[in-house]
Order: sequence, then structure tokens, then C-alpha cells
Amino acid sequence: MKKVLVIYNPVSGAKKFRASPHDIQQHLLKKNIDYTWFETIPARHQPFKNIISEKFDLIIAVGGDGTIREVAHYLIQNKLSIPLAIIAQGSANLLATSLGIPIFPPMRALNFALTKSAQPLDVMHVNNKHFALIAAGQGYDALFIKGATRRLKRQFGFFAYIYSFLRTFFTYRNRKFKISVDGKHIKTAGKLAIVFNLISISGIPIHDKISPQDGIVDLAVLSPRSLLDLLKIIILFPFRRHLTPKVQLFHGKHIVIQKLGATEIQLDGEIYPGKQLEIHVIQKALQIIYEKKFAQ
Repeated sequence: MKKVLVIYNPVSGAKKFRASPHDIQQHLLKKNIDYTWFETIPARHQPFKNIISEKFDLIIAVGGDGTIREVAHYLIQNKLSIPLAIIAQGSANLLATSLGIPIFPPMRALNFALTKSAQPLDVMHVNNKHFALIAAGQGYDALFIKGATRRLKRQFGFFAYIYSFLRTFFTYRNRKFKISVDGKHIKTAGKLAIVFNLISISGIPIHDKISPQDGIVDLAVLSPRSLLDLLKIIILFPFRRHLTPKVQLFHGKHIVIQKLGATEIQLDGEIYPGKQLEIHVIQKALQIIYEKKFAQ
């Protein structure tokens, strides 16, 4: 009998879209699955050492991108190869969307988790301390993500980020960055410098060569000055990135970003203290349940 650990975040995302613990538990019982239930607590670090072990055949994380990253952090740090499945119920759900994992209804995501196979996923090791699965940045992204408070996200979901963005975008000016990509040093300026492991916009990858399995990450320095510039980036970048204005794109395995006066970094939508962003790619460090195919 398959042994499953369910890690459930009871405060993630908007309440009306949240998966019901009763529905999940009843579905697992009907499938004759031996499960252990664990609910997270409002803290930066969860007591996973008391619950996660090799005795489980599968871990199902029910929550937003932050919850998924915390579970992944523990698995990688402790060199555990247990497959990780996702029932996304956060405000953005970028990881699930980018990997083609179903989101609505939650029971569809649960069936997906129980019937599909695991595939490897690269992970970004940040400042020799943290791990990020989707993106890590320094600059404007930290400001507007910080402005999307937990209260706003509970009330408005993803629209909390749009609200915060509109409040801050036009007053935030370009900043100077010192960047190193695999030993090559670059000086530039922009609103933000962000490193992607993978990400999609409405299910479309930011470019056709991106892969979370190739040991390489993408660094984009964005410097839109107007809403029109930003719209051009969103519309053109996935398809005609060589024509996209106000974007510089780099690729590498080891990236360092320094912004003068920086005190914070952004990792998968969470804010951490940090004066610089140093990223090493750990290739295929994690096993996640997903089906989407990427360029090799």
C-alpha cells in the first residue's frame, strides 16, 4: 500500500478556492491510500524533521509557491528523493502553472498527483543558504511583492500583486547592477534583475528554450519606463524576445547580482534579507510530479 504524506497549508490563498481537508482525506480513503496528515503553522520554518522521512512513497504539498518551496528545501537539504506532488492553492501558483499541473478543481490536481510519474527539476541554490524553484530577483520585484500583504492576498488572490504593482511601478526608477554570469562581469541598469529557473505567462514559457532540467538558468534585466514598455515585454518576450525592448537576457550556471544599497532579495515570491544574490544551479535536485515536456 502506498504511503502518502499530505502537507496542508490552512491559510494559503483565497479561502473560497481552498481545497477542503475533508474532501482530500475522503478521496485518499476511497483510493485505499495510507496517508499521514500534517498542517503547517504560521512560521518561517516548519518542523518537518518530525514528520518527513523515507518511509513515505509520495509527499503531496497543498499550498502556494512558498509552501512548495519550503517542502522542497527540506527534501534537498536532507538529500531525500521522495517524489513531491502539488495541489496549488496559493495566490500566484506559478510553479504549478509553469509545469502544467492542473489547478482547478483541486480534486483534479489530487488525481494527477496520485496517477502521474515524477520528473527531475533543477533547483537554484541561493547565497549558499536558500533554495528557489521558480525565480529569484533583486530590485523592483521585492518591493511590489512585499506590498502584496497576506491580508490582501487572502482577500483578492493574485489581484493583490496587481494592486501593489500599480501603486509602485511608476515611481520606482532604474537602479545600477553589477552582474557576473559564469565569470563574465557586466555593469548595467534596470528596474529589476531576475533569474528564472522556469516560469510561464498564462501557460506560455517566457521563451522556447527554457528548461528546468538543463542545469542552466536565465537572467533578465528589465528596464521598462512606461506601461507600454511593460506590455511590449509581456506580449513579445515569449515569442520575439530579440525584438523585445528594455530587456537584456543572459544564461548561465553561476550568477551573481549586486545592486547598490540593496537589503532584500525575492525568492519564489517570498522576501528575505540580502545585499546580493548569488545563484548556483543544482541540476535535477528534486523529483516532482508533472508531465510537461521542455526543450533539452
